[in-house]
Amino acid sequence: MKIHGIGTDIIKIQRIKRSIKKKLFLSRIFNKDEIHKCYKTKNIASCFAKRFAAKEAFAKALGTGIAKGINFNEIIILNEKNGKPFIKLINKTKKMLKKD
Repeated sequence: MKIHGIGTDIIKIQRIKRSIKKKLFLSRIFNKDEIHKCYKTKNIASCFAKRFAAKEAFAKALGTGIAKGINFNEIIILNEKNGKPFIKLINKTKKMLKKD
């Protein structure tokens, strides 16, 4: 994957804690694998907040933000067994970025 830029993001966990109570927010922002993982953790809101911030940072690094066919729920933030995070892209977002 071509590096487009650098992205960073900070989010208040309380904001995510309020938002994850809404099913529409969850389905628009997170993939089913992320939702399943976060609901299995001790601090659910923190798990979702980390993933939200990573998605925002990724979108900023692209220079587009969430636009031009990029969907948050198609940017999946997962972890390797050792805890190292990685990004998995699916569907339209993956196809769009392969064009670059």
